[in-house]
Amino acid sequence: MSVRARYLPAYELTKSFRLLIALFSIADTRRRTLYCAGGCSHAWHNLSAPSRDAT
Repeated sequence: MSVRARYLPAYELTKSFRLLIALFSIADTRRRTLYCAGGCSHAWHNLSAPSRDAT
């Protein structure tokens, strides 16, 4: 983490984290469209949806 990031208020750190997650999401979607369009064997692309049952 940058030395300057230590001095940011908590709400700025939260905003920065959310921005990075959004950026990674966009980059991953673009990469999937370009390189994994015909299907792929990457394990992280083939994860099953988490169960929503509380039992």
